[in-house]
Order: sequence, then structure tokens, then C-alpha cells
Amino acid sequence: MSKQGPGKPAWPSRVGRAALLTLIVMIANYGWWTGRNVVRETLAVALAFAISLVVVSIFDLTRRWLRSRHRR
Repeated sequence: MSKQGPGKPAWPSRVGRAALLTLIVMIANYGWWTGRNVVRETLAVALAFAISLVVVSIFDLTRRWLRSRHRR
């Protein structure tokens, strides 16, 4: 959930966390980034970012759902 308050979009925060997660994955798998096939590696980074964004969004939605159940 975003720290921006109610009614404000949370996507900038999610995109930032997804970008950070993507960088962590890229650094962890540094051997994959050879520079030989730039198109393939660019697509791999885009795919890693998309997957990271989905993971962060699912985490946020799950956390929001758990908080709403806890308030009852």
C-alpha cells in the first residue's frame, strides 16, 4: 500500500519497487548480461521488469486484503 494516503494512486511506488527488484535480479544474474545480443538482453530486462511489477502488485493487494480482514 502506498504511503501517499487515500485516493492517491499507488502505481509510482509499485513501479519504483519493481525497478529495484529488477536491478537486484540483474545483478544476481550478472553472467547472463554479456552484451553480445542487445535485443535479447533488452527483452529479458523488459520481461524481468514486467514480472517484478506483477509480483509487487500481488504483494500489495495481498497485504491490503489481509489488513482489511484484520480490521473486522
